[in-house]
Amino acid sequence: MELILTMEGIHVKNKEQSLKDFVSLLKTAVNSLIEKPLLEELRFSGYDNDDRFKLNLGVPLLLESIEASYLKTIVFSDNEANTIGGNRLLIGLTKKWFDITLKLTHDKINEFGNELLDMFKGVVFDLYRDLKSEFLLRDCHVGIYDLNIPELKPPRDHEFFGLNTPLEFIDEEFYLTNPHRDHALARKLLDLKGVPTLKTTEKFGLHCLQWSNTLEEQRLIENVLTRKKVMAQALELEVDDRYNLQGDEWYEPPGLGEHDVLTFYSAMYGIGIKAVVLDENQELEEEIKEMLTTWVRNGKLEDGTELRSLNLILPNRDSAVGFREKATQMGIKKVLHIDDDRVIWDPFPEGTWVDFPMK
Repeated sequence: MELILTMEGIHVKNKEQSLKDFVSLLKTAVNSLIEKPLLEELRFSGYDNDDRFKLNLGVPLLLESIEASYLKTIVFSDNEANTIGGNRLLIGLTKKWFDITLKLTHDKINEFGNELLDMFKGVVFDLYRDLKSEFLLRDCHVGIYDLNIPELKPPRDHEFFGLNTPLEFIDEEFYLTNPHRDHALARKLLDLKGVPTLKTTEKFGLHCLQWSNTLEEQRLIENVLTRKKVMAQALELEVDDRYNLQGDEWYEPPGLGEHDVLTFYSAMYGIGIKAVVLDENQELEEEIKEMLTTWVRNGKLEDGTELRSLNLILPNRDSAVGFREKATQMGIKKVLHIDDDRVIWDPFPEGTWVDFPMK
């Protein structure tokens, strides 16, 4: 499991603020940040495109970065080599805004355990306190990666909803004081009541929603799943437009076109789709079954057309769901169905899902 603290879109309030003042504020904040116990081992630094980092170099690079006309990213690392792994603090900079990303791997999680959650909160609240007079915080949360957390089926559509997070933060001034499209949603989140696993804290006008008090994996998964269910209902979110109300995923591989032998074919990926009809016993005719299994076994059609995978389309969802197990035994990859608008749907999208119908 990996935890990533993300603070995105930290915007300067005063667009006319001098570069000198911006740099001064940022230097103070970053110096304070990297001295915290959680980050004290991040002693090497440089730009994200450097092959190797230098010891204790980071903060002096800030002025040069901001004076550049394009985004630059400074990295603080526990390793001299610039590798994807390891614990890292990344600061992306332009002249008017910056992002902060802190990546912690399983060794830090094992070292600090549940205490990490309070340490994350301390880092964010302290940094916000130092910067709030001049900056607005658009997005801040702790993301969970490399942990199999189920999605709700059907999935809901909103950036608030899509996070796998035990901690998220709402800047009162950004979301509630200034006009913002998510003002109402932020207000609903802060007004949530009666959620046993939710603890809210406010400091300096920054609100923290803590959905889990543990990083023990099974309980963490349960608590993050509770967050998704609560938010889906409390925010009255719509279904993601790539899915229907049953949670079936819209299916259309790139390059898909009609085909004389197959019903549809994608030459780009070698994907074939064949429309079939089951008999009254919900079985395929033996001749059709033999033809399909031959195609799958040979990896091509009789004319040599490449077939990397074969999918079936059935006339309705019930037959597609019911026939899936038998189709899988034949080597069929997906069993799909098509609606009256000729939209193809996959009732078994990839991933781990928990049924949570729309109310």
